[in-house]
Amino acid sequence: MAFDQDPAEAVDRPQRRAQVVRDAVGERLQLLVGLAKLARAQRHARFQRAVERVHARLRAQALGDVLDLHQAGDVLADIARHR
Repeated sequence: MAFDQDPAEAVDRPQRRAQVVRDAVGERLQLLVGLAKLARAQRHARFQRAVERVHARLRAQALGDVLDLHQAGDVLADIARHR
């Protein structure tokens, strides 16, 4: 007696399979998107650290070789004498 079973269950079974597959595909896409975001964040962090290192070097150089304009004439005269 095949009619003893619930006919709605037999009709819904293919739809449930399609939904399970669709959900699995959606989860995989979410995983890929999450991995891409993580990789992008790591690249950004590495780039930010590199920029900060360069900025620190440039700031150190800029403050290390400051010449007072009042002393510029004396320095230029010393350079000219030592040539």
